[in-house]
Amino acid sequence: MMEEVIREQIDGANPEEILELILDGCPPINLSVLEPYVSLRSLSLTENKITSFEGLPALKELNMLDLTSNELAKGFELLVEKCPNLTYLDLSENPIENMDELKGLANLKFLESLQLDACPIADNPNYRQEVFSICECLISLDGLDAHGAELESSEDFDEDLDVSSDKSDTHLSILLGDDIPSELDDSEFQMDDSAVKDDQPAAVDSSTVVDDESVEESGEVSTSNSTSKSNSEKRTIADSFDAVVTESPTKRPKV
Repeated sequence: MMEEVIREQIDGANPEEILELILDGCPPINLSVLEPYVSLRSLSLTENKITSFEGLPALKELNMLDLTSNELAKGFELLVEKCPNLTYLDLSENPIENMDELKGLANLKFLESLQLDACPIADNPNYRQEVFSICECLISLDGLDAHGAELESSEDFDEDLDVSSDKSDTHLSILLGDDIPSELDDSEFQMDDSAVKDDQPAAVDSSTVVDDESVEESGEVSTSNSTSKSNSEKRTIADSFDAVVTESPTKRPKV
């Protein structure tokens, strides 16, 4: 039965690429069939009448393991060897009576959340204090901290993540030039008129604009004037020279 449930869930995918399996209520269960699923991050095995971890393969990537409503009372040290990266472990409604049996969880260095609801051990007067002393990395026991104070629920945390994700997606869309979502207020994206005006180039005074043709004509006039002036100066010098020659004739030497 368990193999059939797995086939339905993976739908022909490569077992090594499967990240999650939910195998609740499908006894009898053979844990060894999980061996190909080496990339599992989350595994749920509730209500399967599991009495031991016999046959459990190494699932080094597994973070979340739900074993609620089984018949487990000992042997938890095997989880350290097979699933060393667990951060969440649910052992609720299992017949765990001896606190010493939980010492096998002490070496789960990443275990942050542990559920032991409805286990006989939870009736121990010093239950919370002793469990936190065993699992030093623990943050949450049955949804409460070491002092019995309620922690933020995972649902609220997920909602916060969704909101942050939506905002990030919106900002990214705007940066990429995508259409702005209709639910956003257009005023958030309107620029100040004064800012727009400041960014516009200053108006050019028409009086300072010099037409290219005018420049060329002016150049020609200037050149013509310079030429006329030069010719006039040459004539003046020549006339002066002739006058000097006329007024002072050359004397001939006596014979």
